[in-house]
Amino acid sequence: MRDIAVRIYDLIQWGGIRYAQRYAERVRRTFLADHEKHGFAATRAVVWNLAKLMLIKDEFYVPTC
Repeated sequence: MRDIAVRIYDLIQWGGIRYAQRYAERVRRTFLADHEKHGFAATRAVVWNLAKLMLIKDEFYVPTC
């Protein structure tokens, strides 16, 4: 929950309340479709990676090494 709260705060600063709400709704939908038996792996991935894409507009162009 801390990770989500920090990212929502950052998104509010970046793009406003509505922008942060879009993030929160997508995380919520992922959580509802995810499974505890897998350790909520999909939700954890979305929490980190979606915020990364939403906060840094060019992030998907950055190569990973």
